[in-house]
Amino acid sequence: QLMVLPLYPYLQRYLGGGHQRDVTSVLCYAVQACHAALPPEELFGLLKVIATNFITERCSGETMAVGINAVRSICARVPSIMSVTTSNAEIDSKSRTAGDASTSSSTIDMEAFARDLVGYIKHRDRSVCIAARGWLNFVREVH
Repeated sequence: QLMVLPLYPYLQRYLGGGHQRDVTSVLCYAVQACHAALPPEELFGLLKVIATNFITERCSGETMAVGINAVRSICARVPSIMSVTTSNAEIDSKSRTAGDASTSSSTIDMEAFARDLVGYIKHRDRSVCIAARGWLNFVREVH
């Protein structure tokens, strides 16, 4: 298990930079680069980028389904990411000492994130519904 920590910020920049070529392949590589020994804090930014660029109402149904499935695969490979809890006091202390830019990429409310993804079960596109059901079943198995 290779730990190349600078890879994940690079993937964030690549995926967040608009429409790139072979994005599904890059998401597949991102999923394959994740493993259980990886610290969950390294992946929070990547999950946020996937959520903002692939799992929004402005995206097509296929894109949303790919994003939800990528998030599910990342969380399946790094199970500790689902159990990370950050209290509001920790977030406040980090934002006071390091500034808001660094905390936005290193913290994420996984419970609210999971609820948001489950909310796509009633989406109008069938592929998004199936991906959201897969996410719900994954969350049920893990927790």
